[in-house]
Amino acid sequence: MNYKRAIVLLIFLFLLPVAAAADSQWVNKDINLENESVNSGVISGDYIIFLTVGGGFNQSENRIKLYNISSEESKTVGIPSEGMTVTGEDISGDYAVWFETQAMEDFEINESDTKLNSVYLMEISENTTTILDLPGDAEWPKITGNNIFWSNSSENSFETEFYFYNITTGESKHILTTDSVSPAGIKVSEGAIAYENLTSLHIYNIESGKDTVVFEYEYSNESGSNIDSFDMSGDYLIYIKHSMISEGDDKGVYYEPVLYTISANKTESLNPKTGEISESVALADQKTQLFSPFTDGKRVGWSYQDTDADSKIILFDPAEDNVSIITASGTVEEVNIDNDRMIWTESFFPSFHSSLVYAEEDVTEEGNPSTSTPGFSFIACFSGILAAILIFTGFSGKRKI
Repeated sequence: MNYKRAIVLLIFLFLLPVAAAADSQWVNKDINLENESVNSGVISGDYIIFLTVGGGFNQSENRIKLYNISSEESKTVGIPSEGMTVTGEDISGDYAVWFETQAMEDFEINESDTKLNSVYLMEISENTTTILDLPGDAEWPKITGNNIFWSNSSENSFETEFYFYNITTGESKHILTTDSVSPAGIKVSEGAIAYENLTSLHIYNIESGKDTVVFEYEYSNESGSNIDSFDMSGDYLIYIKHSMISEGDDKGVYYEPVLYTISANKTESLNPKTGEISESVALADQKTQLFSPFTDGKRVGWSYQDTDADSKIILFDPAEDNVSIITASGTVEEVNIDNDRMIWTESFFPSFHSSLVYAEEDVTEEGNPSTSTPGFSFIACFSGILAAILIFTGFSGKRKI
């Protein structure tokens, strides 16, 4: 009798989920920015670089700021000169970049007083900032290794030029000439450039010179689809497919997150609400507007407004096939992740003010069901209980003495 119960107990415990493989939780940390409105930001290691914007549409009040997570201190590192504004912040390791360009006044640029762009490079450990020796139309710099990617778009043609600036040598190298693109959205990671032109989304391999069309836009009189936004890091490209159907019972606007694995040349649709890989996502699940696709090369994700007061951040690990769902206050946009650290902007309608939120991942031994997707844990637990009952009572339904 006793040994039988002991066997049942052992089987029961064996089939229960292991506590060490627990869910991850994200804990918010307060950042005191004296009520400044944050437009965007990037996190790398112990630092966050972000852009604050002034009230109204006065771009000359924009500031680039650097926040030290350990010391909980922020400082202004980029202030525009007269008639200019600053934007395009990026950070990686010990380097930060941004650029200064002519400010708009009442949505127009003063053509009679055209000023040249300047790209700034900051070495954080030395607290030094340098204006790089680049052409006056250089814009939207991004750091990749020991290089700074930059681009320019000619006013006299529909072409965009891509360049790499070597931080050590101070020299620029031409990479690619392509059709007109949106330079602010270009992503650069580990020898690849992801960019969007007027007809499609591309990945350009710098070493091989191969240009791959990841998604080609579709248009007809009844429907159309393009890319809302995208991000790339490491082996992953995550983008939000934006579709519109203008006629019929399915008339409406739809959003679908899509994962492209570069090394495998593989495209997979993801469920907007659960983050799970799906061969086909029902239109009913695509009606919620999605924001801010993001990846750090290990996990991918996006956000959406769940209620008037809350948003959800979906975080998917393709290698582990694991999804976490984070509940956050307000409208969440501009999500950026670096391993176990994440930032996003938080706003509450009807205010235009956005706060910067910083969160750290905390892997605990007792998962929080409100922040992760239930699945295997429940099934394993139920299976363990069922197995114990069957063994203890016998398959005939009669308890053996």
